[in-house]
Amino acid sequence: YVLPMFIIMTLMYFVVCYALSLLSGYLEKRRYSY
Repeated sequence: YVLPMFIIMTLMYFVVCYALSLLSGYLEKRRYSY
């Protein structure tokens, strides 16, 4: 039963990457709005 753990880790990795991209885009927007 290693597969569910692998799927969970992959999902968490994608979520972290997505959150980082959102955060970087948000910071870029804030910096340009000043």
